[in-house]
Amino acid sequence: MDIKWPPGLIADYVAKFCKQKIDTDGDENKIDMVITFDEGGVSGHCNHSAVYHGVVQLMEKRMVDVEAMTLSSVSIIRKYIGPIDTNFIWIDEWCSFRWNVFEAYMTLAEHESQMVWFRKLFIVFSRYTYVNSMHRFVQHQPEANDNIVDENNQAVKANKKKKVNID
Repeated sequence: MDIKWPPGLIADYVAKFCKQKIDTDGDENKIDMVITFDEGGVSGHCNHSAVYHGVVQLMEKRMVDVEAMTLSSVSIIRKYIGPIDTNFIWIDEWCSFRWNVFEAYMTLAEHESQMVWFRKLFIVFSRYTYVNSMHRFVQHQPEANDNIVDENNQAVKANKKKKVNID
């Protein structure tokens, strides 16, 4: 697939469902947390990373009152060692665990077009069936420019990665 979703379009679309910094239309039913892919898009899919860049743009605008988390991409070896990968989780990662493989299978089965033979193998062997580790975006006020950094102190900018110290 050569077409990539524009980050601005994604940011505007997601913003419609988020709590706003200025309450204009009753935010009680809107989301206050966004979980998205990281820049690697987990599988390198261009639209997965486009969603990441859209959420980064949304957070840079600071118009929404939400927390953002990014799903951590891992190496191909870690990706397919299933529950064994729970031994390699970093202490600073936020994790969500699922041990019921049947439940994972039934969830994916809701999307018939997704249930091709290799996805059945994915359900059994992928670490993402058993554990999803995430990093929380942390907003701060840098001196000269307005960046967002994740908890590993990496500046998050569309098309750029730059180390930032926030001591």
